[in-house]
Amino acid sequence: MKNSKKQGPTQWFIFFKDQLLLKKEKTEKGEIKYSVPYGTEPPLAPGSGSTIHEVFLPTDEMVHAFAIEQLVTETEEWVMVNLRGSYEYITLDEKHIRYCIGISIAVFVPRVVCLRNIRPLS
Repeated sequence: MKNSKKQGPTQWFIFFKDQLLLKKEKTEKGEIKYSVPYGTEPPLAPGSGSTIHEVFLPTDEMVHAFAIEQLVTETEEWVMVNLRGSYEYITLDEKHIRYCIGISIAVFVPRVVCLRNIRPLS
């Protein structure tokens, strides 16, 4: 990341075209749970020409978003799903989130931000 100051953990919305990267985790019951990656560093290295967007929510919480140049193949830890389909994968506590589509990348953020942030991401 370009910033040298230390930041706390945030959600990382990583896109390839109309696909969103989700983290797979197993629950105590052995069921698979999907979520948006969360941490202080991006779960994948952004490409050399990628811009990491900092999106501030109305609650002053910040999330990060960036596009990757290659589709991530499904593994035990990761899956890429299309934006519409990702709504079926995420847990109930994340379903307050909806999608905004910018010119160069899609951003997956709460609906209020979609209404307030009318500038395209570039």
